[in-house]
Amino acid sequence: MKFTKLALAFSLCAISTQAFAEMTDIEKELYADRSHVKTKIQMDNDNPFLNLMPSLFYVDDDHGYTHGLGAEVEISPSADNAIIKENETWKIALSSKIYTKDVTPEGQDLFPNDPQVFNEVTKLDITWDDILDAQMYDNKSYILVGAGIGKFNNSDDGGWGAIGQQRRWHVYKHNNLTPETTSMYDNQLGDTNDVFVTAKAAIGKVVKLDTNQYDCKCELDRITLETGVELVSIRKGSRVYFLLEANKVLIERGSHRFGMELSLEGNAHGDGNFGGDAYGGVFYEYKGFRIKTGFSQGYGEDNEEFFEYTDDNPIWMLSIEHRF
Repeated sequence: MKFTKLALAFSLCAISTQAFAEMTDIEKELYADRSHVKTKIQMDNDNPFLNLMPSLFYVDDDHGYTHGLGAEVEISPSADNAIIKENETWKIALSSKIYTKDVTPEGQDLFPNDPQVFNEVTKLDITWDDILDAQMYDNKSYILVGAGIGKFNNSDDGGWGAIGQQRRWHVYKHNNLTPETTSMYDNQLGDTNDVFVTAKAAIGKVVKLDTNQYDCKCELDRITLETGVELVSIRKGSRVYFLLEANKVLIERGSHRFGMELSLEGNAHGDGNFGGDAYGGVFYEYKGFRIKTGFSQGYGEDNEEFFEYTDDNPIWMLSIEHRF
């Protein structure tokens, strides 16, 4: 029943409105050079600003989806070559996230060595798409395919994945910055350190909010609809998903742009649960640099077999991009 409802939602969202007029030759020339290399670093945390300003933002329950860090490189060439074609993009993304649960015995206060169990999910993903090409022509869908390899870990907190990052940061913060509020955590180690592989395929469509702008603002003033499937080799991690993203420039002064971004994602997970995330945030762009921050809020039920420890706390996100 859950998959049927999701399929119906996909069908309704896929109905497009009247197509925009075809671009003229002059407008297409303005789109001619869309080549770029883009780098991106993103951090997620359930404590905004890492609790360095606890009087403004403080989350006492530092569990569930606790921390994530990722880096991404996106490449789109200026001309056809043997590997990558014009208006295609290739992305290589490395990310690591942790999900934790407090296992302090009821009625005891063990601060700062609060015991917790954890699940770390680290992934390396490679994806290909022709989104840029689809944006050049009205009412044309794009295709996205990808593959990845990852590690599901609850037995080692000494590496440089998300659990190692959390441990080092909390030890430093407790000893040097905010000792009265920062736990150092006594991680309870498990016996799992499994490798998994993934495959992904999706189809989507981009709708321009401002049809007068053909100046290669490829990621601004857009609504994106995407639906696809991601297959994961372990722990019923597979999912069918639908994604709706919208961003709009609100203030533009020369090369300075301020705007807002919203997104909604729905997932039908392999363990039978249905849930997703809603995101709202703002961004600032100056020439090739873009800084984005905001909050995402989960709804429904996540994949407890794959992620294991989740909660309903909002997650703060900060990303920095540079487009060459």
